[in-house]
Amino acid sequence: MATGNVSNVSLDDVTGDESYWTIDRINFAFGMAYIPLVLSSLFGNVVIVIIMMDRKERGSSTGVLFSALAVCDIIVTIIGPLGFVILDTIKTNIVNLAFFQVAEMLFQIFQTASSWLLVGITFERFMVTVYPLASKTLMTARFAIAEVIAIYVVVIAVQVGRVYGYIVFVYLPQFKVYQLRIKVDGGRTPYFWSGVFVSFLGPFVAILIGSLFIVIKIRKTVSGRTSDNVSKRVLSVTRNLLAANIAFFLTALPWYTLNLLGFYDFLVDVLLGPERILVINMLRYVLYLNQALNFYLYVISGQKFRQDAWQLFAKLCNKG
Repeated sequence: MATGNVSNVSLDDVTGDESYWTIDRINFAFGMAYIPLVLSSLFGNVVIVIIMMDRKERGSSTGVLFSALAVCDIIVTIIGPLGFVILDTIKTNIVNLAFFQVAEMLFQIFQTASSWLLVGITFERFMVTVYPLASKTLMTARFAIAEVIAIYVVVIAVQVGRVYGYIVFVYLPQFKVYQLRIKVDGGRTPYFWSGVFVSFLGPFVAILIGSLFIVIKIRKTVSGRTSDNVSKRVLSVTRNLLAANIAFFLTALPWYTLNLLGFYDFLVDVLLGPERILVINMLRYVLYLNQALNFYLYVISGQKFRQDAWQLFAKLCNKG
């Protein structure tokens, strides 16, 4: 998940003493590395949607929310790497910067929506595990659809407002020197901090608290009695969610730590152009990796999902 300013290192950040061709090869290598990442995300998330729409959760809040998250992750995986690859490998001009600005806004909308959809799934799993009776009447497919729509409406409104403020108060005054990212001199701007809260800190805190309550409830359930078939299915789906939450923490923390604590400025001071761009691209790649991992995490962590995946592939092979 990108930060509020989506700190990007392009060839324009390189001084005349730095090796252009070394930096160009680094950008090219990561551009190629994005290809299997995008393909993996497409494959995994499409399978998630098919399974969720073909299993018992098809008419439930679980199926709606997991499918919405998978579709959102597909869009994020395509828009994010594409925008940065183009900006890193082509000459900076007005048209390209405008394209990147549009791509960045779309990326932030869907990336932030992905984070809050994970919050929505965490809330749904919290209700199912902690308040199973109440969840049967509250956690319906209609409620989940309304939740998804509300998330997108709020996220779009917030991100469009942030980008408008950025363009008016930051981007246009700096346009004469073709600066797209914010140069930080002794403190973070409101644009940066609003992005950090909306895209990471808010979802991080909500997911962490919800996950802790879910884990505590699961431990009590498993240790207190033998689960029946219904509760086994609930536990399987809940483990899918917990695996996705852990992946969110592990893939987002390095990038946000870099930006949040000002380590980006530290890298600028201590590393040369090629080394700095290599580190930034590695952390950015880990950030995007989150969208491509969920399918494989679901297969590993959830027996029910694993069985459904095998049945789907077996059905496809029999038809072939």
